[in-house]
Amino acid sequence: MRILIDTPPELRLQLINAGVSQVDAILFTHDHADHVHGIDDIRALSDKSDVPIEMYGPPDSMARLAKRFAYIFDDSIKALPGTSKPEGSAHGVPPGKSFRIGDVEVLPIAIPHGPVSVYGYRIGNLGYVTDAKELPDEAVNAFRGVDVLVLNALFRT
Repeated sequence: MRILIDTPPELRLQLINAGVSQVDAILFTHDHADHVHGIDDIRALSDKSDVPIEMYGPPDSMARLAKRFAYIFDDSIKALPGTSKPEGSAHGVPPGKSFRIGDVEVLPIAIPHGPVSVYGYRIGNLGYVTDAKELPDEAVNAFRGVDVLVLNALFRT
């Protein structure tokens, strides 16, 4: 199972450099520009698939993404003749409720990010947190026991 976290600007170059040619699902941490403005680059991935790429994230972020990038999520918007468009399916998932992508269990965890929350994810024995100012006790407990924790501290403390 290949799960991508966020679609930052220059995603296409990052995928090429990493040798990634297939993604089964995308997890979004939040919808700030530095985490989503490479979303059009999934075109190269979705063109190789018969089904839209499943995308998950905070319900409010996914609603904004579906509106901002309607051409990706709205089936009534067709690609121009001779072209293609990225194909995605948006799913808002609540924090603290596990769900599955194939046989992989994913737990979204709300993390403070200024006045809003972002999602960190526990994906099996991997923990991933970005743009964190602090980790509340609930988040620390949710990540307890992971083999690897990818942690980005956004601000100095």
